Amino acid sequence: MIESNADGGAAKYRDYLGQCYGLRALMYFYGLRVWGKLPLLTSPIESLDQETQVARSSVDQVRKRIESDIDSSILLIGSTTTQRFYLQKAAVYALQTDVAMWFQDYSRAITASQNCITESKCQYVNNISEWKSIFLDPANSNEAIFNLFWSVAERGGGVGVCSKVGSASNTNQYEPRTFIWQRFKERVDPTTQKPMDGRFWAVFDTLAYNTEELYDAAVVQLGKYIRPGRQMLPKAPALLFRVIPIAVPPYLFTDLLT
Repeated sequence: MIESNADGGAAKYRDYLGQCYGLRALMYFYGLRVWGKLPLLTSPIESLDQETQVARSSVDQVRKRIESDIDSSILLIGSTTTQRFYLQKAAVYALQTDVAMWFQDYSRAITASQNCITESKCQYVNNISEWKSIFLDPANSNEAIFNLFWSVAERGGGVGVCSKVGSASNTNQYEPRTFIWQRFKERVDPTTQKPMDGRFWAVFDTLAYNTEELYDAAVVQLGKYIRPGRQMLPKAPALLFRVIPIAVPPYLFTDLLT
């Protein structure tokens, strides 16, 4: 579509493709920091006959994919600075800075940061009102570079799919299977034999469900992890999950300067 300039929309298609490269890099960067090795999927699954069980790639391979996607994104993506809810060039430079800092490539981080500052034209906020605008009115904020948009009004006053993930009530329909729970539980320091995975010990109720059998018998596992027919019991403390009806900024101007 880009090469043929279909419907005269080549520039728009290039921007969309650039956003896709940038967002894929962002998602792999999140995954890399959480899990390390990741399956690299760079082509769509378009048939039930295609292989879906993909082995994990090394951290170095994932890093190279992230950096390659960032480079591709910068070549294609648009430069609109007023659209804060879509990935644009300034946000990709902010991501490039983040990735470079993570891997201690400080020279590249400085270059990417300067590119982001130049591209975004952002400025420090000067007062409380401007600080609030980062979250409540990011489209008009001097500091916002890229935001994830979410509106309680557009959700009809409810939280929609948010209620299905991370809920401490009986709305949670996504619970890890028992073998995943057990693997988290078994992650202990080999020297001290003390817990070493905060994701498990800070979220699961390990007093009520301290054995694999208790967890398996008490917890329904629906949705992505299908194990129907059991009573739902809450495990995650409510204070860990709050509904925030505002824009969440992954990248701010101050991120580049602190």
